Amino acid sequence: MVRKGSRVQVSKVAPFINMPYNGNMTTEDRVLYFGYGANRDASMMAAILDRPASELVGHPLVLDNYALVVQRLDQIPESASTILRGSWDDDFVSYAAVRQEGSKLSGIAWELTQDELDRMNDWELTEFGWFSVNREAVTGPAGNSIEIVIQEIIDQPYDHIVDGATYDTWAISKDRLLAQAERARQEYDERFRDLETKNFS
Repeated sequence: MVRKGSRVQVSKVAPFINMPYNGNMTTEDRVLYFGYGANRDASMMAAILDRPASELVGHPLVLDNYALVVQRLDQIPESASTILRGSWDDDFVSYAAVRQEGSKLSGIAWELTQDELDRMNDWELTEFGWFSVNREAVTGPAGNSIEIVIQEIIDQPYDHIVDGATYDTWAISKDRLLAQAERARQEYDERFRDLETKNFS
């Protein structure tokens, strides 16, 4: 069930584009990741990235020609849904972005590192054919072209379209989603520790 009316949590709202993150990340290092649904909420991003929400920098953004849809578990590609079934019941649903001329999707452009983008792709099961990673050029307030990264679904079924301007941030239980994100992050870290151990053994 998709509810309406929740507020979006943004940790820091900065002018688009902001100064380098914490003085350590250059413009070249930075990736602007378009978070929608739960990923427009700072607490969700913090759970996935293992970075304090207070350190996240986000820019409110409305993306043209993208619609927000709801996918059921049985509509998600089998390679990804098999993994999801290990953590979720059959009533699981997820937001997804699809290209649709004339539609608008509200979200947050988060300033991330490449490593953090890799973590987002791991969370969204891009390797298993669920979400595809696309780079879109958007126009900044100064008229300059800015590249953002968005995860979208392509040629997949979905249940229905949701208003991309007024949608509820959480398509499913916030607490369960945050807990699962933290668990997935820990598993991601463990995989990399194991890989490093093998490489140096």
